[in-house]
Amino acid sequence: MDRLFKHLRGLKPSLFVAPLSVVALCLAAIRPWFRLEFVCSDDMTFHFLRLAQLQTLVQRGVLYSRWAPDMALGYGYPFFNFYAPLSYYAALALSLVTPDLKIALVAAFALATVGAGLSAYLLARDHFSPRASLLAAVAYAYAPYLAYDAYFRANLAETAAWPLLPLALWGMGRLARGTGQRYAAVASLAYAAILLTHNVFALIFSPLLAAYGLASVVAFAPDNRTRCRRLALAGGAILLGLALTTFFWLPALSERAHVHSDRLLVPPVFVYWNNFIRLKELFAAPRAVHPDLLNPSPPRTLGLILALLGLPALIGLWRRRHRAHEHAKQRRRRYVILFFTVALLGYAWLTTASSRVVWDHVPLLKYVQFPWRLLGPAALCLAILIAASGDLLSSGADWRGSLVAGGFILLLIFSSLFWHDPRYCPVDTPDLAPASADAGAGAVAAYIAQFERDSHTIGTTAKGEYLPRTVQEMPTARPTALLDPEKVPSGATFTFKAEARPVGANLWITSTEVFTATYNAFYYPGWRVTVDGEAVPITPDTPSGRITFAVPEGTHDVAVRFGETPLRRWANGVSLLSLVALLFVALYPTSTASPARQHSPSVERLSPGWIVWGLALFGAVLLLPRLNTPLHRPGLARLVTDFPGDVSFEDGLKLLGFNQASTSIPSGADAPGRIDLFWTAWKQPSRRYHRVIEIVGPNGLRWDQR
Repeated sequence: MDRLFKHLRGLKPSLFVAPLSVVALCLAAIRPWFRLEFVCSDDMTFHFLRLAQLQTLVQRGVLYSRWAPDMALGYGYPFFNFYAPLSYYAALALSLVTPDLKIALVAAFALATVGAGLSAYLLARDHFSPRASLLAAVAYAYAPYLAYDAYFRANLAETAAWPLLPLALWGMGRLARGTGQRYAAVASLAYAAILLTHNVFALIFSPLLAAYGLASVVAFAPDNRTRCRRLALAGGAILLGLALTTFFWLPALSERAHVHSDRLLVPPVFVYWNNFIRLKELFAAPRAVHPDLLNPSPPRTLGLILALLGLPALIGLWRRRHRAHEHAKQRRRRYVILFFTVALLGYAWLTTASSRVVWDHVPLLKYVQFPWRLLGPAALCLAILIAASGDLLSSGADWRGSLVAGGFILLLIFSSLFWHDPRYCPVDTPDLAPASADAGAGAVAAYIAQFERDSHTIGTTAKGEYLPRTVQEMPTARPTALLDPEKVPSGATFTFKAEARPVGANLWITSTEVFTATYNAFYYPGWRVTVDGEAVPITPDTPSGRITFAVPEGTHDVAVRFGETPLRRWANGVSLLSLVALLFVALYPTSTASPARQHSPSVERLSPGWIVWGLALFGAVLLLPRLNTPLHRPGLARLVTDFPGDVSFEDGLKLLGFNQASTSIPSGADAPGRIDLFWTAWKQPSRRYHRVIEIVGPNGLRWDQR
C-alpha cells in the first residue's frame, strides 16, 4: 500500500492532460443523455427491465443467476443463460451512486461513449503522436454507428462493448511486440469482457483480434524464435479469454436445443439477407436536423466525412512504401496502416449484398442477423486510419500541427451531430427502492408482466427465442400462487404453506392422497425438486411446460430449486481455474521485458489547451439548437410541396403533409418507392406511435406490408 501511495505521489499532472482532453472532447457526444430521459427506441425498455430483474436478484442475495424468475409473465425463463449479462452488472454498479435505476442506465450509456474514446486513444497512442491519437478518440466516440447504437437502438450491451474492442487490441499489440507478458492478462481480460458483454460483437471482433496479434508479431518480432514465442503468447491470451468465460458460452451453446433459438432468425426482420446496406448508406453524408419535425432514424453508416478524413493515411502509406531508406519506426506504422486498411475494407464489404456468398457459407455468421453490426469494428479501423492521417498532416511545427488536428476534430464533431439528435419518450417505471427487497421484487414482477402483455413480447425479447421448447402454449395470465390449485384432485384434502425464494421455493404440503403437483415455473434443465430431502422426478406438463412432480400422501417438506447441471458445474470449474491462471500471469510474469514507453512513437505531451478546445466545442454544441444553421434548420414545414396538408391526430401529433417520388411503381422494379412524411407534435406524446403505409392494387386489394 505504501508503494502504491508513493507511486501516486510521483505522478506528474501532465499525465492527466490526455484523458481529460478526451473526456472534454467527448462531452458533446453524450449531451443528449444530460436530460436523464429515455430515448425512443425499440430496446430501451427491454434493457431497463433486464437491469431491474438483475437488481432484484442481487438485492435478494443471488449474485449470478441463469434464470430470470419474473420474466415470461412470472413463470421465468433462462434469459441470463444465453444473453451476456456484464453490461447490466456495470449499470447496476452505477446504481450504487444513484438510487434511480433510470439514471444509472442513462449513465451507463454515457460512460460507454466516453470509455470508447479513452480506449481508442490508448490504442492509437502506441503508434501515433498524442495529437493524432486524440483524433482516433474523437472519431471513434463520434462514430455514426455508435450514436445509432446508443440513441436510436438504445442497445446497452452493444454500446458497452465499444470501449472493450480497442482495449483488447491494445493489450494484444503490446503482448505481440514483446512489451511485457503482463499484457497477456490485459488482452485476455478485455476479450473475456467482450464475450460477457455482447455475444454478436464477440463473434465479429474475434477474427480482428487474432489477425492483429498475428500481424503485430510478424511486423515487430526480430527473429523466428521470438516470433514463435510471441505467437504462442498471443494465442494463449485468446484461449485464456475463452476459458475465463467458459461458464457462460459453453452452456449457452450446448443448451440451444432446449429453447426456441430458431426464432433468432425469423424473416423478414431478423435475417441477414434483408439487412445489407447500400454503398450510398455506407458512406452517408450528414443531413440537417429539423427540430420542429419528428425526424426519422438516421442511416447506419461509417460516415462520408470520416471516410474522407481517413484517406490521407493511404497516401502516406504509398509515399512511405517508396522511400529507399525508410526508418524502422515509419515502417512499423506502415504495417499498422496497411492492417487496419485491409480490415476496414473487409468489414465494410461484409455489410453489403455483394458479400452474401460469405454469409451463406460461414457457420454462426447468420446469427449476427444484421450485417450492419460489422460497422462497429469497422468504425474502430477507420478511427485508426484517421489518426494516421492526422499524424501525416499535423507533423512539423506545433502551431501548424495543432491547427490541422483542431480542424479535424471540428469536422469530426459537427459532421456527426446529425446522429446525436434522438427523440425522447416518457416511460413510467415502478418504484424500485421500496421498504424491502421482496416488495421491490413484487413491483418489478408486476411491471414486467404488464409490459409483456402490452407489447406482446416474452421476456424482453422480440420473439421469445429463449423460451423453453417444452412450452407449447404460453399461459395468458400471471400465476397467482406457487402451486396451481386447479391441478389438485377434487376428492383430496389439500393444504400448503409456501416460502418464496429468489429462484425456487420451500413448500409444506399436506394431502389425504397421492397427487401430481404443478409448480408455476417453466421446466428447464437445472430445476430440482426434493420431497423430505429426497430428489423426485420432475416432468413438464402439456401444453404449458410447467414443472410437475408427484406428492405422496401425508405432510411433506418440499424444496424447489434451480441450480447447475453437471456440464455447467464443469464449465464453472474451468472458468475458476482460468481465473487463477490469469492472476498468476498478471502478478508473476516469467519475463522482465522493458517498459512499454520505448515503443511509443514520441515523448510529446498534449497541451492543456485541448481541454479548453473540447469545452469550447461543447459550448458551441449547446448553443447550436438556438441558431438557424445548415445543420439545424427550424421552420421547414415549407418542404412539403407535393401533398401539403394540416391533419391533426390524437395526442398532439399533426401530419403536415408528404412528398411522393412517384404515384406508381412498375412491377419488378429494384428501386423502392419513396414517400417522405412530415410530422410534428405540439405536445409530448404520451406513448409511442408508428406510421403505417399501405399499398393498394388496381383491384382495390390491400397488399401485405412485407
